[in-house]
Amino acid sequence: MNVHGILSVGLLALFAAAITPAHADVITFDTAPLSSSSGFTGSVVEGLYLYSVSSGTLDVAAHGNPGQDMQGFYPASNGSQNGVLTITRTDGGTFKFGSMDVAVVSTAAGGGIGYSVYGTLNGAYAASGGGGGAASTTYNYASWSSIDTSAVLDTVQITLQASTTDDNHVYVAIDNVTLTNVSPVPEPATMAVLAVGIAGLAAARRRA
Repeated sequence: MNVHGILSVGLLALFAAAITPAHADVITFDTAPLSSSSGFTGSVVEGLYLYSVSSGTLDVAAHGNPGQDMQGFYPASNGSQNGVLTITRTDGGTFKFGSMDVAVVSTAAGGGIGYSVYGTLNGAYAASGGGGGAASTTYNYASWSSIDTSAVLDTVQITLQASTTDDNHVYVAIDNVTLTNVSPVPEPATMAVLAVGIAGLAAARRRA
């Protein structure tokens, strides 16, 4: 094999090593600022992922499983409202939805509320699911994964409901949203070496 062939094989091997295997990331909401009286605003980067409120109002509180959680923001007067949490990858890559911990909570006995997860790829529907149930006065988290966990997504929207009836507030809290990256993520240091190698190969070909 000539020097060009050796360089080409070496660069291919280096490129293969530059790709990070798929792995699961867990969004814990622990780095999000605790909400003010007007609810959670802004956006937060956690690991490979960016999340923000795209519609309605949500709340970050210290009632996670453990740590902090994201939850519905109940209205001050009787009624109900939804908040939508949108999650994407910071590099625009794709991922799969795995699971999340969910609790349906009330400040007084009784009531119930729901939640939903809607995933898209390039703006088109890819997967959805939802749930709900009777509320508890404690944060009884349970793992939820009633969605096509094999669907490839680039955006997930999680809708959390909340309501106020007389003296009772009912809302959904979530924590530990597990997502698995699909499109490979190059290791920056290795990619820099790869770029140098490609430049060297080009120079060698010009000299030949």
